[in-house]
Amino acid sequence: MNPTLGICSEVNELLINLIATLQSQGFIVYVLPQNTSQLPLPPNTTLLNSVNNFPPEIKYLLFFQSNAVPNELPAFIDYAKKNKSKLTIVSRLTDQKGNIPASITNDNTLAKKLYIGDIYGGSSLEINSVTKILEKADLGQTLEIPASIEYLYPVYMPDALNLLLRELFSYSHQEKIAIAEKIHINDFLAILKNYDPNLAATRVAGEEGSIDDSSFKFLYKGVSNENISASIRGLTQRLLEEKKVQVVTPDFQNTHQEILETKKLHQPKSTKSKKILFSSLVLVWIIISPFLLLLTGALTTFFSFQRFAKGNTRSANSFLLLSTKATKLSKTGFLIYSNLPFVGPKFNIFVRQSIALEKTIQISTRSLRIYQGLEELLSGVLTEANMDLNAQSQSLQFELSGLYKELSFIEKDLPFLSLLPEKHKDLVQKVFLAKETLFQAEKILKELPSLLGKDTPKNYLVLLQNNMELRPTGGFIGSFATISFSGGKLIDTLVYDVYSADGQLKGYIKPPYPIEAYLNEETWYLRDSNWDPDFAISAKRAEWFLDKTIDRSVDGVIALDLEVVKDLLSETGPLVLSETSEEINAGNLFEKIHYEIENSFFPGSRKKVNLLTSLSRELIDRLKTNQLSSLKLGKIIYENLLSSDIQLYLNNPEVQKISSVLGWSGEINFKSCSGNCHNLWFGINEANLGVNKVNLFINREESLNIQIDQKSIHYSLDLTLKNLANDTGSTPDTSYKSYIRLLTSPQSSVDEIVIIDKGDQTQKDPEQNKTSSYQESGVLINLPASSKKTIRFSWSEPISVNYHESGKLNLFWLKQSGVNSHQAAINLKNPYFSNFSSSKDYTLTKEGSIHYNTDLSQDYTLEINW
Repeated sequence: MNPTLGICSEVNELLINLIATLQSQGFIVYVLPQNTSQLPLPPNTTLLNSVNNFPPEIKYLLFFQSNAVPNELPAFIDYAKKNKSKLTIVSRLTDQKGNIPASITNDNTLAKKLYIGDIYGGSSLEINSVTKILEKADLGQTLEIPASIEYLYPVYMPDALNLLLRELFSYSHQEKIAIAEKIHINDFLAILKNYDPNLAATRVAGEEGSIDDSSFKFLYKGVSNENISASIRGLTQRLLEEKKVQVVTPDFQNTHQEILETKKLHQPKSTKSKKILFSSLVLVWIIISPFLLLLTGALTTFFSFQRFAKGNTRSANSFLLLSTKATKLSKTGFLIYSNLPFVGPKFNIFVRQSIALEKTIQISTRSLRIYQGLEELLSGVLTEANMDLNAQSQSLQFELSGLYKELSFIEKDLPFLSLLPEKHKDLVQKVFLAKETLFQAEKILKELPSLLGKDTPKNYLVLLQNNMELRPTGGFIGSFATISFSGGKLIDTLVYDVYSADGQLKGYIKPPYPIEAYLNEETWYLRDSNWDPDFAISAKRAEWFLDKTIDRSVDGVIALDLEVVKDLLSETGPLVLSETSEEINAGNLFEKIHYEIENSFFPGSRKKVNLLTSLSRELIDRLKTNQLSSLKLGKIIYENLLSSDIQLYLNNPEVQKISSVLGWSGEINFKSCSGNCHNLWFGINEANLGVNKVNLFINREESLNIQIDQKSIHYSLDLTLKNLANDTGSTPDTSYKSYIRLLTSPQSSVDEIVIIDKGDQTQKDPEQNKTSSYQESGVLINLPASSKKTIRFSWSEPISVNYHESGKLNLFWLKQSGVNSHQAAINLKNPYFSNFSSSKDYTLTKEGSIHYNTDLSQDYTLEINW
């Protein structure tokens, strides 16, 4: 649905340009004109005669207040309240009578109050203090400046339009915003004298008074020799037309014809050639300059990305400033070319490319500001640096909102940014995901002060899951930590050995059947609390165990596995542990932990906890000293959230809902779709019950076959596991004893599970458990060292779609936390549709099946439409 805007204003050039720009971005514009004008409004503009005639879906309202505009403002405010629209009021800065009454500015429904200065540089002559001065300067007359005027408030028409558009869709400011430059009259006259050194000015008595501008925030600083000169040249043409000044051109042709011809006869040929050559070079330069400028803009933007990726924000910003200027000049040149007769339309593609690049630069500039804001936020949380957490959070919210809107505006220009047509689909998908993440991140920032204990201290449980011993939510909980925030600062981090905590548990808690039967545990402990594949359920259970063991209550649970620690070490470089003088790096992390655990294995071992404690302290110290930029830290956190190596469960309902939407919560919740569609949903979940760290040596592949009939879907999934460990004959054993569960929709029917070992097939009945959200079917397997087995799961479920009407299939393949990226293949056979589109690249087999290959590094989604 297109965005909508309702405007009440005099018809003037600024209004016309504003409407044309918004319509080019897909806006539907309704106008309540407040004067008669010969200036035509852009086509497709809907004119209305009353606020009451505005449709209810208008989300943005703009009210230009002036003496000529009747008092329609109360009606606009009522409409905004009723329809929850965002209202922006604009008044003339120099019109005291146009100031907005305090009774209205105090109304909380108003998102923005703007004041605009004296506009100059338009195609029609606007009468104000600045244009009066420019008009006299153009005519060479003495400038008569009222003695009471000390400052002028000019703004160039194109810049006024851009600033108004920016402020129209940004968040509210508490201060008064002025779209103008505050410039001393003497400084303005100095600029005019660059145009005409002989210009004279005198002070005269006048009625115009000064303005109290002490409470205004001035956004503009763009008065220059160039735009002043351009405005004066424009005035000449308008004055000739409006004042009907006749210019008499003497007829030199007959009078001097003979002299001219004589000069031509005696002109040296070499001079002619040089002039022709020079003119030709100038012409060629004029023709190619927009192309060179567009290339310059693209290259400098690319260089900015490179510098930004290396953390050099100052250099990145410099390149963006250069690319902004080059791209704007390029766009201007192509716009001129596009208006040429016959060949003009050929340049439209370059106009669109320059506009798309310009928008990309705007997005990059805002992203840079967001990055710098996050740097300040991270420093403020981890160090003693002073920071107003509420203000910083609100500032980042504002920037994220602006970035979301800019990404929305650029979507239609994506074909002009994607140089390779086959990459366009990926670019569209990335922009869509970025917008969704930004939209949700803005909500998280709103809750950030609360999450960081701004008013009330907050405590969180961090489960350190060792995925070398794989468990349902990522790995065995060998250690855990508590982190505490107060006043927006990280104030405490403690690491615990899980066996020490479990030793304090009193009473008996009956464990799930597989833990009791296959792990031989008589009671349930914190170390096994993450048995449920749904992290939200396991997190709540971990909170319960924490309270019963060490008497600590927390406000949420964060789970991370060793893949996260490895990624952090790859960026920070080696860490030397102060307590043991051991060097830990990304290359030896798994080896060191494996050695410490396997060679010091007994409950309550301090070597393990000391290693993890020292490592966590050293990492936090690195973060506090800014040895890891927020860009790299953010990238690591974001990628591990996508791969489920970090999972979140927070007691803040709003943030938990956002986490679930983004797929960061580890929740398992099968959802059906409405309409002519069907969801295909499943996943594999493994739990190492061998009390060893053999998952370091396990490789896996998955292959899925799907056969769709008229009323049902049949699945066959092969999970092939290879144990690359050597049989040492020592304790602990290097066999992979794993309880493997297939997770499917509640409506599915699972057949027998087949274990394939060197060609021999063994059938096993699945151990089944059904919840309201999904069904699980489990089987215990034992994979000796240096061996391979395939576990084949077969199941079916009903389907009810009409293949003769438009419809779609949505496939969701869950990736387990703690499992490394591995190869996965899908072979889908559906004889009922031949014309279809797919969200992922595919190949067609000879049998007519649709085949997909992927690396299962995160949850895999696929959409097929017919």
